[in-house]
Amino acid sequence: MAGTEPNFWGSYKGTMIKAIAVDGARTWDDLQELTGFPPKTINTVLSELFGIDAIYKTNSGEYRVAKDLYVEYRNYFVDDRKGDNPSVLKLKKEDQTNIIRAFQGWLTLKNISLVDHHLFVDGSRLNDLTNHLVENVRTELLIVNPYVDKGNIMDQLKILAQNKSLKIKILTRPPETGDKQEFMDVLRRYGIEVFTNKNIHAKIMVFDRGVAIVSSMNLIAYSAGGGSWEAGIATSSEDVVSEVVNKINLKFDEREASGWGENIRAA
Repeated sequence: MAGTEPNFWGSYKGTMIKAIAVDGARTWDDLQELTGFPPKTINTVLSELFGIDAIYKTNSGEYRVAKDLYVEYRNYFVDDRKGDNPSVLKLKKEDQTNIIRAFQGWLTLKNISLVDHHLFVDGSRLNDLTNHLVENVRTELLIVNPYVDKGNIMDQLKILAQNKSLKIKILTRPPETGDKQEFMDVLRRYGIEVFTNKNIHAKIMVFDRGVAIVSSMNLIAYSAGGGSWEAGIATSSEDVVSEVVNKINLKFDEREASGWGENIRAA
């Protein structure tokens, strides 16, 4: 990426414009697959973008971005690192439904009730819920965590990553030791996409765009294994999860974020 950020970037509008101008979305279904937004959000943002002439439809019914915005987004995003042809994630509604059902099943087992789709969870229950959702994710797992190292959850991810239909993306801090560099290399060899950003401090996991956990837990054995008291919020709220997915994807697209494999090649 190069230059100043284009108009609307950092918002729902910017994500939708990028999906069309850079990622190649042409239909409503493409937009849902690329952004992960729920239908209500997609329709609202499309209406707003049409209202300000930021996008239009061709005679064949395909979405296009207004010329000036198109140039802004292409100049900003299309470079040697990002490339021109990102893969479209085929996340089905049934996968979102499945992970929400798995979340609800765990709640029933633990005799816990949700309040407005949200749950405060701590200690061993936080680790237990995280492991349960990891076991049930089907298509996409997004992770943001500054501290990622060996442990039960990471062992699970290496096993899951062998399922080629599951996409796992991790955004973490650059490794500070040779051991952690080697661990990141191992994750990549298993097919897990690893990105680094030295400013990352949030701890977030999103499962099939249906359930999100925002907590204090680091993905290392001491933290996840109960060595320290960790707590957070789990949610299945469609609007909240959509916002979390949007913010995470913005972080992956920041110029400060680099693919770990690219760092190795540049060294």
